[in-house]
Amino acid sequence: MKRRSMLLNVAFALLLSVMVPIAASGAEDTPQFTVQSGAVSVSGDAPVAANPKALAPIEVDTTSIIAATSRAKSLAREQGVSVDSGGFLAKGLVSVIVTFDETTNAQEVAAAVGGEVMVTYERALNGAAIILSPGKLKQLGKTSGVTAVFANELRQTQTSVSPQFIGADEAWEELGGQGVAGEGIVIGVVDTGIWPEHPSVADDGTYPPPPPSWTGTTCEFGSATPGDVPFACNNKLIGATYAMPAYSGSGLLLSTEFVSARDDNGHGTHTATTAAGNGGVAASIFGVDRGFVSGVAPRAHIAAYKACGDLGCFESDLIFAIDSAIADGVD
Repeated sequence: MKRRSMLLNVAFALLLSVMVPIAASGAEDTPQFTVQSGAVSVSGDAPVAANPKALAPIEVDTTSIIAATSRAKSLAREQGVSVDSGGFLAKGLVSVIVTFDETTNAQEVAAAVGGEVMVTYERALNGAAIILSPGKLKQLGKTSGVTAVFANELRQTQTSVSPQFIGADEAWEELGGQGVAGEGIVIGVVDTGIWPEHPSVADDGTYPPPPPSWTGTTCEFGSATPGDVPFACNNKLIGATYAMPAYSGSGLLLSTEFVSARDDNGHGTHTATTAAGNGGVAASIFGVDRGFVSGVAPRAHIAAYKACGDLGCFESDLIFAIDSAIADGVD
């Protein structure tokens, strides 16, 4: 478990490295970090308040948190999306990621500021995502047991690269060939979901069951959204989780989006198949033959975690997805 937690935390860091926040007018190019005397002082979109020892109340940077919420609203306007009146964005609330000490629980923290818990984290970190009034942010920093408060930024997905570009095809030869590359490994993909019928994630009958370390049971396909047909996971696509409490509760969820792990825009399917898509799959674009494609680890099992919608990914949902992946036994 310690090894998996370390790997998943590294994966989260890598994930954030290929996600970008919504552009803000006049924003700094690179956040600057300063560490001194055990305290943490940051700028940009890193933690907006931190006090690891919880020896004193936290001075919460309300400006950064409110600005993150404003950027999410601005993106919706730019995309011509009407924010749902039932979501926290339309209600004038903000969402934050809060960490606390081992003696404090999420419900106590939320109750102290009249807020609402969206999701609690148990493995990736000791904390929760909370919705509250902007006027209660200062009080949140003074709440007993709170150790850090983070703005819940809406991130944007980016693209990926090919096995040949990173030299994976050469590594295959050193590890026994493409036919065994990734065998017995469970790769967790946190993105926009997955299209389970895609040939690159099809089970051709040669895949063994997932390793004993895999304990996941979630396979969420089939919602009221047209086109979201049910699908049973198999020995290639072994799990699929809808992990979007903040996004679905924000008012940004479009009526055309799948309320399941099914991919809405193709980015998650592209990312998953780049990492672990079947080898030797015929590819074409608009009917034009593009040869055969393969993932970097074509024999690995895939577990998909949908934390990103059409308008982006709230950081609290990304953490929730990683927390779930650790619990499921992703490598």
